[in-house]
Amino acid sequence: SALDASIVFSFGKSGYRRHSQHFDASDLEVDLSALTFVVTGANSGIGYQTALGLAHLGARIIMVCRNQDRGEMAKARIIDESGNGRVTLELADLSDHDAVRRLASNLPDVIHGLVHNAGNMVHEPIASPQGVELITALHLTGPYLLTRLMIPALEAGAQSGRSRVVFVSSGGMYGAKLEPAELNQ
Repeated sequence: SALDASIVFSFGKSGYRRHSQHFDASDLEVDLSALTFVVTGANSGIGYQTALGLAHLGARIIMVCRNQDRGEMAKARIIDESGNGRVTLELADLSDHDAVRRLASNLPDVIHGLVHNAGNMVHEPIASPQGVELITALHLTGPYLLTRLMIPALEAGAQSGRSRVVFVSSGGMYGAKLEPAELNQ
């Protein structure tokens, strides 16, 4: 079936330009220096820009990346561009539930925001170490597990105001229909 044009044209530069007319710049005039955020998939794309934007606002950032070299390069760029030295890197493949558990055990006891952004597009069926189809593990079961494991830290973050869990998705998700029967094949 055809996609609704209002959805299709909400992504990319034209969608940004159209929606940015309704942005209130004062919404970004905040000091986040007392807050800690975890951003997955933070070495490139939307995750990188999210981590960079939060760093510009003074937040403590914990970048979660799969690749050490790319993660370290992104971390250095964020520190350089934002002037915020409170940026750290944790390595984890979110499609591996054991890696997610290790990651959660290395995170602070107080988290104010968890941004699930890690993603990948694999065109051939591949299984995660636990036997879950890779994309399902990376986009669904890994983030769910990490969120569940971080509930105490997020609740502690909420004690000082609010905490949030944000799931990021790109417009690419509209290009394929979800087939629930094929989720773990």
